Amino acid sequence: MAGPTRVALGVLREELSRVPAAERHAVAEDLYAVRDLVAGSHPLARTLTDQATDASARRGLVGSMFGGKVGAPALALLQTAVTERWSDVRDLADSLEEIGNEAVLGTAEEQGRLDAVEDDLFRFSKILERSPELSLALSDPSVPDERKADLVGSLLDGRADADAVLLARRAILAASGLPLERAVADLVELAADRRMQLVAVVESARPLSAQQSERLAAALKKLYGKNVRIQADLDPTLVGGLTVHVGDEVIDGSVLRRLVEARAALTR
Repeated sequence: MAGPTRVALGVLREELSRVPAAERHAVAEDLYAVRDLVAGSHPLARTLTDQATDASARRGLVGSMFGGKVGAPALALLQTAVTERWSDVRDLADSLEEIGNEAVLGTAEEQGRLDAVEDDLFRFSKILERSPELSLALSDPSVPDERKADLVGSLLDGRADADAVLLARRAILAASGLPLERAVADLVELAADRRMQLVAVVESARPLSAQQSERLAAALKKLYGKNVRIQADLDPTLVGGLTVHVGDEVIDGSVLRRLVEARAALTR
């Protein structure tokens, strides 16, 4: 993310923080709707981000287009957004999506459901990884995004927190070329970021006990200097031991890795 967009996103986050918690979910729905409109119209996106046009004119355009159609807090956020500088025309739509996601997660956090939302999204990301047929169906460009989002909704509805379902649907609708598994994993990390935590995906051959998870979290906190939330995932192919993923970093302590290394040593 380039400098101007990073600054603009920071301004929008600050404004979102002043929106009452009870209104944030409605703000998210409004921002999603505008994001879809902007993302689907390059001329509109270009007009709303054109620095050659006076900022007050861009604010006025947003007011005339969306006044009375979105709530007052969302309209204020949109008018702030179009006065900011963006590194790329597409960044406006992407940032509206991100602020919408943060509004949803903020509501879940306020209501004590953030852990449940994060866990449900993590499980969904693992379903995608282990079901090539589902992943292929959800990435098929010939199928309308709305139909794919409806499929996700039908799979998760009643089995996951309602906000996890909403965010999973949004991951489909706003993937912007990003693999769906990655888009959902990014949402898991966004949820963890709200608590200033890292997410450690721990793959093991057998379930970790609560004591093992606590010890591992403490060790990772010492290593990374941040609280770490453990997301456990069973993988019987590891035989024993475990593999830890923190972002793009992999800490591999599995028996399988040691067997592969031993075999390689014997064939040298």
